[in-house]
Amino acid sequence: MQLIGKNAFTWCENLTEIILPDGLQMIDDGAFSNCGALTSVTLPSELRFIGANAFRACSSLKEISLPQSLHTISRRAFDFCVSLEKITLPDKINRVAEGVFSHCENLRKVTLPAGVTEICAWAFAECYELREINFPQGLQSIAEVAFINCRSLVAFDLPISLKTLGRQAFVGCSSLHLVNMPRRLEKQVKPTKAFHKLSKLSINFLEDGSAE
Repeated sequence: MQLIGKNAFTWCENLTEIILPDGLQMIDDGAFSNCGALTSVTLPSELRFIGANAFRACSSLKEISLPQSLHTISRRAFDFCVSLEKITLPDKINRVAEGVFSHCENLRKVTLPAGVTEICAWAFAECYELREINFPQGLQSIAEVAFINCRSLVAFDLPISLKTLGRQAFVGCSSLHLVNMPRRLEKQVKPTKAFHKLSKLSINFLEDGSAE
């Protein structure tokens, strides 16, 4: 079997464990959405694609190991996985899709691979407990409201490679007190309101990789 089809197991409310077979390459849109009792998922090493909303609202899922074969995780694939605590994206992922981990209220740690160049809108929106995330060198774009209301973020460095900072990208990150970021983005900060009304925040603008 290479494919699990659209909405194949959606709303299987008593499903607690999934062990997917070797050879599976694609989980289509909504395949396991709204499986509220699901606590354990084993993905095969050949998996390449996870579709939109595939695990959306699997509200009991605390962790999931994503195989290195995976190159696409589609929009809102893990939206409203409110028990998810940490996630490490595989090396082949270069785009963090729209809303892919939004509303993961207990997500504390995110590890992004070196090849990520784009973080799309709502990607980590309202991840209230998010404390730790790395922004890899090579990242070029953080879209609008990507981290809105991530109110446990305290400090981070944005890489020199970053070219675009989206509108209200970090609005509502009320604990944020320090950001190091590229000088080229200084003119984007006010028009985009990326850090609007964050009273505790200090921003250091970087020149040639060093904070002033």
